[in-house]
Amino acid sequence: MSETINLKELKKQKEKMEKLMSVLGEEYNEWLYQQHQNYIVENSEKAFEQLLVLKEKFSSTKQEVDVLENKQYEVRENG
Repeated sequence: MSETINLKELKKQKEKMEKLMSVLGEEYNEWLYQQHQNYIVENSEKAFEQLLVLKEKFSSTKQEVDVLENKQYEVRENG
């Protein structure tokens, strides 16, 4: 979805959806809520996995920094 959506077109599309759904006896807000729920369920695990990857990267980077800082400290003490 690389195309920029402007508010005017978004409003028009929402109005069309509400009219169509009204004819079909459906509620727009209920449908939208369900879409949000589906997206959350479908993507929560993926997001959690990405957070774990970031945590692991941060943790390993922090360990590398700690090692470098300790080596610099040892060099200063011995040097």
